Amino acid sequence: MSLIQLKQWDIEYVPPGNVVDTGGLGPCIGVILYNKEAHTAYAGHFLDVRMDGLETMVKNALSRFQDPASLEVYVAGNSIGNEEDAEYFVNDRKFVTDLLRSHDLINTYIRWSPPNTGAHLILNVDSGKNELEILQHYGDQLIVLYRGDIRKAPDPIPVKVSLKS
Repeated sequence: MSLIQLKQWDIEYVPPGNVVDTGGLGPCIGVILYNKEAHTAYAGHFLDVRMDGLETMVKNALSRFQDPASLEVYVAGNSIGNEEDAEYFVNDRKFVTDLLRSHDLINTYIRWSPPNTGAHLILNVDSGKNELEILQHYGDQLIVLYRGDIRKAPDPIPVKVSLKS
């Protein structure tokens, strides 16, 4: 089993025998389009979903897999760091959901990260096991807010520690 570790702007086709990790997602968005019958996926780590190739990745996945209903889509990240940028992040979230909906990707699981958190989205394409991990820094500590299957994650993911003084 090989690990494919994505960095910002990476988009990868993930063949059988691999685990893909979107990498650290703060304000970035991680997207995985998974075909459980073929044990393959497309995965991307997007800084700007409108500019960095998300639509091309979706079209490539649909071209390869044909049937949108055969795909499960996992989306995570997009933590809003400050109020000044909130509108930009909300627009990215809308763009992602509208794009997926426009391609009839109905088996979609989206968990946006709470403000000021980080996330990882990991998928083993052979077993289909996915893991969403939401982390929050609090001083010197790193607190796990959620770790588990994205399909079972609470929405929204609760924040356990207030960063406001």
